[in-house]
Amino acid sequence: MLASAVSGGVQQQSTAAQLSGGVVGEPVIADRLLLVDTVDRWFHLQEPTFVDAGQAYWIDRETSELCVDRGDGRVTRHAGAMCR
Repeated sequence: MLASAVSGGVQQQSTAAQLSGGVVGEPVIADRLLLVDTVDRWFHLQEPTFVDAGQAYWIDRETSELCVDRGDGRVTRHAGAMCR
């Protein structure tokens, strides 16, 4: 459940949404602030996005988007692609 990001030549590791199982179509609740760039090793976002603690997120396979329920009535969508 670790993803890495390279910033200014320094590699930073952060807990990210590399979950298996229910994340496709089934909402998962973030247990802490996440910087998501990859979900389940196969879904790669075009741009990383933050998911705050308590927010739900899932992959919409029909539109190839990561959906994030922001908890205030908004669901944001973030483009990505399934890769193997």
